This record gives sequence, C-alpha cells and structure tokens, in this order.
Amino acid sequence: KNKHEYLVQMEVSLGGYAAENLYMETTTSGVSKDLEHVSTVAYDMIRSWGMGSFKFNTYTAFGRNASPETEREIELEIKALVDDCLNNVQNLLRTHRPELDQLAHALVEKETLYYRDIAQILEPQRSMADIEHEMESMAERKLVGKPPIVNLEAIAGLGRTGNGNGADGAAGNKN
Repeated sequence: KNKHEYLVQMEVSLGGYAAENLYMETTTSGVSKDLEHVSTVAYDMIRSWGMGSFKFNTYTAFGRNASPETEREIELEIKALVDDCLNNVQNLLRTHRPELDQLAHALVEKETLYYRDIAQILEPQRSMADIEHEMESMAERKLVGKPPIVNLEAIAGLGRTGNGNGADGAAGNKN
C-alpha cells in the first residue's frame, strides 16, 4: 500500500472515536481496537516504512540506541500523523452532520441499512432506477452473487497434456 492508502485506513479507523467525541462528548472502550490499529499503522509508517521525515526504517537503523532526541522526534511525528487524520475526520463529520443524523435515525428505525437505503439518504435527488443500475454495475465488476463459470473443456484438456504420471510421464514406466 502507499502512504495515501494508509492515511485513509487510519481515518476510517478513527471514525468511531471521532463521532463519539463530537456527538456524545465522550468516548467508550468500543473504539479500543480501532485505536490500536491506528497506533500500529502510524508507528509502522514512521518507523518502518520511511513515510515520515526519516526515509528509512528507524528501528533497523537505530535499534534501541537512538538518542532521546531522535526518539522524541519520532514520537512527535507519529502523534502529528494521527492528529492530522483525526482533524480530517472531525471536519468531515462536522460538515456532514445533517446526513449523519439522517443515517442515525434510519438505523434506529431499521437496524440494518442496505446500499439503496444509504444512497437514498445521502443522495435524495437520485432515482431508484439509477441506484439499482449502479448496484447492478457494482455486482458485475465484483462478480457478486454470480456463480463461477467453469470451462469443463479446458479442464478436460489439462488431462491430455500428460498421462498423470509426473512431468515427463515416465513414472511407473520401466522401458
């Protein structure tokens, strides 16, 4: 993965924490695994993958012998990375508060929302036909719900390339 993909992954993981903080003005232990994931990714980005100011694996380079100043610099980079991601998520949540409230209300009513439900809430101007067409297109791209196509002729043809006695067909042949 690249740096952008890891940042997005961290932002997704921070979503629950940010939402709790913004809307309930507290946090719960329910986000602990998400925060562990964020910590691990941020640590690896800065220390292992050269995605900070150090363009090398700092643990390999310094081991446990890095100076206190270097360790502090690494810690501050990790914190800044997480703080930036959290700020992005908080800004996104604030900007889209009405849509989030609509989603929350729909979840209370239905408990489960499907793609078409979410699309209707977030994009009320779209027709149901347009949403259904998009869902069909996504299913085709990902082959969701489609049985695999097995070409039996191709499989039968594999058996004709040899006699099943190994690569050279000589197994068991004593000539």
